[in-house]
Amino acid sequence: PVSLPAPSFIPSFIDEFECVHVNPSNLWKQLPDILGSLSTNAPAHFAEFTALFEQQTGVSLGRDIVGNAGNLLLSFSTEDGRGDTVSATALKLRDSQAFRTAIDSILVSPSLKIQSSGLIEGGEYLGHPVYAARTFAPTGHRFFAIVDGYLLQAPPALLKECFQCLENGGGVPPLLQGLESHAVAGTFACGATDWKRKLPAIFRKLENPETVQAIERTWVESRIPLPVPDFSRLPPAGRVAACLNVSRHYLTATGQGLCLRVRWTY
Repeated sequence: PVSLPAPSFIPSFIDEFECVHVNPSNLWKQLPDILGSLSTNAPAHFAEFTALFEQQTGVSLGRDIVGNAGNLLLSFSTEDGRGDTVSATALKLRDSQAFRTAIDSILVSPSLKIQSSGLIEGGEYLGHPVYAARTFAPTGHRFFAIVDGYLLQAPPALLKECFQCLENGGGVPPLLQGLESHAVAGTFACGATDWKRKLPAIFRKLENPETVQAIERTWVESRIPLPVPDFSRLPPAGRVAACLNVSRHYLTATGQGLCLRVRWTY
């Protein structure tokens, strides 16, 4: 609808961003029913697990973790100095101190310490909690931090900027504050993509032979009734990007389900 505002980019170096309204507490309540639709024994096993977890750690997953999670999820992507795409996600918290206490209690739990010490490590930077989770990605770790009311997953350089902003007397880091201001009321999700920045990054990936081979292999395995694209015949990224500007999308709930509206600016 025309009444939906057009999100813009804050700051200008962002390629795309997404604002999602979530309800973790409601999802947690419905989780046993969801699991029950998959297996009749799943709800009972889930209840046993959560009870045992609370007994061993003193932390209630529903009350202390999910209950302290907020209703807004922000994400964005940009490029680093090497031209690689990096992304970050921020979950707004209801009570960041209580959330941190729960996470720290899990990490130092005698029953889980052997497991968590190998997968998640906790520390501090300028007095702020930082967590490094081991992954199978080439970087080896994914970094999280609790930053002024947010649980932020981001590259170390961005986390450092947020901490320095707080040390200099700032409140919510301007980047997160700016993105939050674009959360459109009445939508399940909204976001935008700057194709003049995004397309060159996509085209650079398609210049990588390994990426092209992976796409071709997936294309064949999927049995798509169309010939495999010849990526060597793609026009220059700048020529395609010159035809596009920004796309904006809004996901809203209707009586029939979810409705996705997309606006393109050429």
